[in-house]
This record gives sequence, C-alpha cells and structure tokens, in this order.
Amino acid sequence: MTSVAALFAELTGKLEDLHAIAVEGQAFDALADMRLALLRMMIEGLFSLELTVKALREALDDA
Repeated sequence: MTSVAALFAELTGKLEDLHAIAVEGQAFDALADMRLALLRMMIEGLFSLELTVKALREALDDA
C-alpha cells in the first residue's frame, strides 16, 4: 500500500506534467499534428491522474 504522502507527491508530479503539456500546446507556431499529439498526451495524463486520485481517496478512507 502506498502512503498518503507518496500519493500526494505522485499527484503533484502528474499535475506538473499536465501543466507542461498545456503550456506547450499554447505555442503560437505549434503545428496541428503536434497539438493533436499534445491532446492525446493530455487525455492519457488525465486518465492516469484519475487513477491516482482514486488511490488517494481509498488511502484516505482507510486511514
């Protein structure tokens, strides 16, 4: 079982990654293909974030 602190750290890292993807997508000169790739990365990251949030919720419920 992962500790609550470790799950919050994981959550923070994933949010930082999503932020970086969102900033990259704002580039004025980004090509459409690149923006689509960034969107796919964002979607995958959001699904991963959801799993971490669920794990964190379970850990907090068990505490």
